[in-house]
Amino acid sequence: MADDEEQNADHDSLVDLRARFEEFRISLDDRLRTRDLVLENRLEKLNELREQVSEDRSAYVRGDTFQASTREVRLMTEAVKRESDVKLEEMNKALERVQNWQSKWVGVTAALIAVSGLVGAFIGYVVRR
Repeated sequence: MADDEEQNADHDSLVDLRARFEEFRISLDDRLRTRDLVLENRLEKLNELREQVSEDRSAYVRGDTFQASTREVRLMTEAVKRESDVKLEEMNKALERVQNWQSKWVGVTAALIAVSGLVGAFIGYVVRR
């Protein structure tokens, strides 16, 4: 009977061990499913982040491209400024020539008026006499 009791004890401990092993396997499966869901969720969020970064990247200009464009704009602005300064200088000279010409004609006109007045006064003097 001792053998039967020993076999029953071994059998009971084997059944108990199998039951614990099955619980452990079920628990492990649950943990693995949970871990898979968490990893899948993280991966999905990383993919969304990657898409956002790609979209944002297309909205920005690279530094070297920006610097080259800025340099080009600065050079064009300087060229336009030099050109406008030259044109402004030419316009000032032309305006000065017109003013000088106008001053000469005003002077000539004033002289003619003065001479006309003198001639008129002389004629008036001659006629009254």
